[in-house]
Amino acid sequence: MNVDLFGDGGAAVPRPAWQVIDAARHQFLTGELTLPTTPPTNVYLRDGQVYFAERTTDGGLGVRLLVEGVITRAQLQKGSLLVSGTEHLGRLFDRDDSVERGPVELCVELMTDDVLMHVADEVVTDYRLTMYRRHPSGVDRWMPRTVEVVSRLVERPEHAEPGAEVLPATPRPAPRSAQLA
Repeated sequence: MNVDLFGDGGAAVPRPAWQVIDAARHQFLTGELTLPTTPPTNVYLRDGQVYFAERTTDGGLGVRLLVEGVITRAQLQKGSLLVSGTEHLGRLFDRDDSVERGPVELCVELMTDDVLMHVADEVVTDYRLTMYRRHPSGVDRWMPRTVEVVSRLVERPEHAEPGAEVLPATPRPAPRSAQLA
């Protein structure tokens, strides 16, 4: 499915990859964003947050974590599941409590940052967003599932909870048709 990220009817307009990634982020999308970079790049988002990015030529995540030294071979074997021929790491921390979450998550963040920095300025003429497709390794399960609510909108100030800070309403400009009359 090709989602129109720019409100231009999905026209294939050449633009830097960072603009395509940011457009998906600002729309709080969830899925796999494929960019025709060299080599092709897959960016995975959940609710607009990029949680992983990789080139199609990158090796499996488990092996990459092993090579980086943040997990051992024994931890990888105990913490991963083989599902339909794919190494699933979504329950890594649950299956092996000896795995240190901090270094593993930091390593994944650095891998993601590296990919994003390398493709950011590359001009792409197309993109493909597969809604709700998750990374096959299951790393999205590592993300917190709670959303912090920072404000609550109410119709009128008298509906606010006692002690809540009430901000003054921002006046909206009159509709253009009213200005012409």
